[in-house]
Amino acid sequence: QRFANRLNTRYLILGLVIWWLAMLIAYSIFTLRVNHLKDELRQSGVKITHEFSSLVSLPLLEKNSLSISKLLTDAASRADVIYASVVDHRNKVVAFTGTGHLMPDMPEAARSVDKVSMWEGGFASHARILNFVSDITYAGTKIGEIFIGLSTPETFQTRKQFLFIA
Repeated sequence: QRFANRLNTRYLILGLVIWWLAMLIAYSIFTLRVNHLKDELRQSGVKITHEFSSLVSLPLLEKNSLSISKLLTDAASRADVIYASVVDHRNKVVAFTGTGHLMPDMPEAARSVDKVSMWEGGFASHARILNFVSDITYAGTKIGEIFIGLSTPETFQTRKQFLFIA
């Protein structure tokens, strides 16, 4: 009887150790995949922000809000883009897309890559958004800023669910 109890305890402990190792390996693979997807999304956001920052500079200088609105509509029609907005050098909103998505609050701890600041945030209508902001310059002079928000895939948000299941 004692031998059977000890044997069952050993199998239980061995089973728990194997389960823990399997979950650790699965979580590591999952985290690597999510980080790879985040890097791709960041690169895409930086590229889109640079592209539209240069396209909007002349219309912003000319105060052509119709052209800016058209460009922002083109930006918002791209995959994963939630909102886009442009402010002038006086922080006055010139044009924006999306309902209720003017400008998110930029935290002090925003990361910068290639003169584009980025941070994760959100609006009530979307769980998580990767926000990008860049200066709009003309002939080296800052004339405004462009804000672009990309939606994060559901994969980014499942990390906590995975830990709960494990």
